[in-house]
Amino acid sequence: MYKFPMGVCNFREMIEDGYMYIDKTQYIPILENDDRNLMILRPRRFGKSLFVSTLDYYYNKLHKDQFDNLFKNTYIGKNPTTQKNSYMILNFDFSGIGTNNLEDTKISFTNHIREVLLTFIEKHNKYFDTEDKEKINNSQIPSDIVRIVLEKLSRKNAEEYIYLLIDEYDHFSNRIFTRGTEEFEKLLDKEGFLRTFFEALKVGTETHIKRIFITGVLPILLDALTSGFNIMSNKSTKLKYNELFGFEEHDVEDILQNVGAQQYRQIVKEYYNGYTFSEESDVKMYN
Repeated sequence: MYKFPMGVCNFREMIEDGYMYIDKTQYIPILENDDRNLMILRPRRFGKSLFVSTLDYYYNKLHKDQFDNLFKNTYIGKNPTTQKNSYMILNFDFSGIGTNNLEDTKISFTNHIREVLLTFIEKHNKYFDTEDKEKINNSQIPSDIVRIVLEKLSRKNAEEYIYLLIDEYDHFSNRIFTRGTEEFEKLLDKEGFLRTFFEALKVGTETHIKRIFITGVLPILLDALTSGFNIMSNKSTKLKYNELFGFEEHDVEDILQNVGAQQYRQIVKEYYNGYTFSEESDVKMYN
């Protein structure tokens, strides 16, 4: 009988602890052959965070020795691409950013960026030193923290490149947006911390950010950033990605049969089926 991963979205934990796993790695080569900077949006509870984690373990050069163990039973494990385990991974998750007020959001966002980049330079310490850590710790501007890292990689002529992952890119901005447009517009002010952060990432694609993959729920923030981050390709409604996130009907039927609950098939279909993300597809997905 399946062991269900309640709230688990770490790929390594899913595999090593023997949880039920629906393989989506066949989409990795499709992503590689698409634009370098991709965004794919979906509603909540479709497995976006797990897929981001999967990309992390697949592309992260620091996980190279774990590849066979983690991916041996997946499509990509049997059909690896030349880019596997070849990147430095920079992985942001904006789902935990505070939203009590704009000042709280700025502090929470800055702390997250600082924490992620301090961890990044610790893992790739051959390019960084104590002075870099001090600069990051002393900076209160997210875009400056990003620049410290990217500029140092450029000065060191680093031959390795970054695969940037951002999960729930719009989670906190959507919460702010629901309170009214005034606070949301301040987020995106020309000198605002969020806009300048994304502008710094955009500049980074000219040097050491080689690929970007972003998930979220709505395109509102992306559209509002306009020229500040106009490098992304939103592929959310493309036919080839319709089944990237979520369960197909045969997956659900297999699960129900495994746990002896086939009699609930119609109820599950009524409550969790019906999502089609491409006008060209008739495949309805379960969340």
